[in-house]
Amino acid sequence: MSDLTELAISNLTAGYEDIPIVKSVDLQVDKGKVTLIIGPNGSGKSTLLNAVFGLARVFGGQVVLNGHEVTHLDPSERVRLGLRFVMQRRNIFPHLTVEENLRMGAWTVRNDRARMASELAKVYDLFPVLKELRSVKANLLSGGQARILELARGVMGNARVLLLDEPTTGLSPKLAKQIYDYVLKLRQMGYTILLVEQNVKSGLTVADEVLVMRMGSPIYYGSASEISVKMTEIVSSWLRY
Repeated sequence: MSDLTELAISNLTAGYEDIPIVKSVDLQVDKGKVTLIIGPNGSGKSTLLNAVFGLARVFGGQVVLNGHEVTHLDPSERVRLGLRFVMQRRNIFPHLTVEENLRMGAWTVRNDRARMASELAKVYDLFPVLKELRSVKANLLSGGQARILELARGVMGNARVLLLDEPTTGLSPKLAKQIYDYVLKLRQMGYTILLVEQNVKSGLTVADEVLVMRMGSPIYYGSASEISVKMTEIVSSWLRY
């Protein structure tokens, strides 16, 4: 593991109850890089993110975040260490305003007015549409605006590593591109991102590295440029199982 590695997954086997879904996964994600996870439905992509965040049972292996082993820590402890999870399903507080939702993302510094103001300024600079909507109740947002809010809330506070589970699900191509433009900005700002995406072509536009999974196990790992060349072969292999 290099000094640049912010998230290291070693020989990880995880699932739910007594059923392992992902098996023997090894992955290192370096600071400021986007690692894309792709594979057919049921290949364990979302389960892998759940295991990293502490929402799936770990049967074996290790998860190390910023040099701290977090394999069996509660999600709240992982959040304190800089991990954030933007889930596939919508996860905002509908009856709170946009700004109140953002403040929830920096709950650990809620009593530090100067820090909170700084965090809000950072997010409003990055996501100017939210500044215009800051007093609007979240349940009045469009699907695209709600997804932007979730992404913005994810970078509040001490966030360093972002887990994004199919962030463009249900969005139009135009809105999906906008989300990926934000993902690129976050990468440029030094955030480390582990991204699950069903739209392989879109995911490859923002990825540095790609992990391909099938039936719970990794089958390819390499740079986005290497995987792009092999995509026809890889997708064809999914259809044989």
